[in-house]
Amino acid sequence: MGTHYARAETDRVGERKRDPVKCKLYDARSSAIRKGLSMCHVMEQVDNLKRREIPPPFSYLLSDQEPSLSMNTVFGNVPLGACLAYQLLDHGRPNTRFVSNRIRGSFVTAVQCSEFIDLPVGIDDKTSFDLTELNMLNQPDLTSFFTDHIVIDKSESYSLEQRTVLQCESAEWVEQHQFSLTASNFGKVYSRIQRPSESMLKSIFCPKDLSNVRAISHGKGKEKVAQTIYARKIQQQVPGFAIFDAGISVHPKFPYLGATPDGKVFDPSSSSKFGLLEIKCPFSKRGDTLDQASSDPDFYIEKVGADFFLQKTHSYYAQVQGQLTLTGLPWRDFCVYLSDSNEMCVDRIHFVSDYWENELLPKLKNFFFNSALSFIVGKAKRAQSCSRTNEELVLVGSHT
Repeated sequence: MGTHYARAETDRVGERKRDPVKCKLYDARSSAIRKGLSMCHVMEQVDNLKRREIPPPFSYLLSDQEPSLSMNTVFGNVPLGACLAYQLLDHGRPNTRFVSNRIRGSFVTAVQCSEFIDLPVGIDDKTSFDLTELNMLNQPDLTSFFTDHIVIDKSESYSLEQRTVLQCESAEWVEQHQFSLTASNFGKVYSRIQRPSESMLKSIFCPKDLSNVRAISHGKGKEKVAQTIYARKIQQQVPGFAIFDAGISVHPKFPYLGATPDGKVFDPSSSSKFGLLEIKCPFSKRGDTLDQASSDPDFYIEKVGADFFLQKTHSYYAQVQGQLTLTGLPWRDFCVYLSDSNEMCVDRIHFVSDYWENELLPKLKNFFFNSALSFIVGKAKRAQSCSRTNEELVLVGSHT
């Protein structure tokens, strides 16, 4: 029996007679089940099984040895050879040109990571927002709204990130964007000159559904492909390299800001093993090579020597630095995938504290407290008023 594979003629929106088949596989298990039981608890149950008068046959197969090699799947790391290791294993394309300024082919001893560290990193029970900063508001309604709906502590911050790993498919993730200035908008705020307009505030805190926009749908559609290529290329050189799903990170010290990376990265070859991943699949440059795209002065990637780097003057740089601050991680791989030419570059960007403290943070703080907070509170009051009106109409209707 022969098997034939055919590529779709086009994946452009509006140019297909029917939509392509899309994978809707996701991990529906609770966070407690995903984390699993402790090894001590498991081995205690194994010993109980073996002490039975007639032990079940499978108990002889159980041991306290970790699998020597595992594969990263949408359900986390699983032993190599397990059925799940072959589910959605590789969406990538062969012979991708891959350029990274971090990986140089050095071999390291395999180190496995079954669970990512809690985000944000480097906080404790005393880490919190300085409430004295609210004194400048001089508006009790803004102050009370901020303390009641925006302030967050360490445990809630950890839990929020874990609960929202489905990102836009999570109602809580969507709701959080209505109260937080997220990293994808940091560049817009950083580069603004005039006082923010009503339309700018709406675009940030009342975003429209842009999934049908050609450039947006292209980026979303190619993101998983790019992630797979990125992971496979580095795993060939770094055993144990793994990517984990990421939710929204809200730092207790800056509760009005939020960051959702495209992924969390474990790199055992790095001195700091935990980092982030950001993927860009530019629609306008999809058919260009990396050299052609980087030669465009308006494009955000520039070529220096044999490597490609994100331009520090671009808005994406503010996004990256903001995400590193809010997660507490030291580096982020900025991955650019040109889908039609099948080329990819990765720039490992490290946190720059001077840029954050002296340039970016003051502008974000000024924007939020002088413009955004009053807009958010006004929107919440209007929504509450509408809800009460609807309830009154229902009550009136029930009595007539």
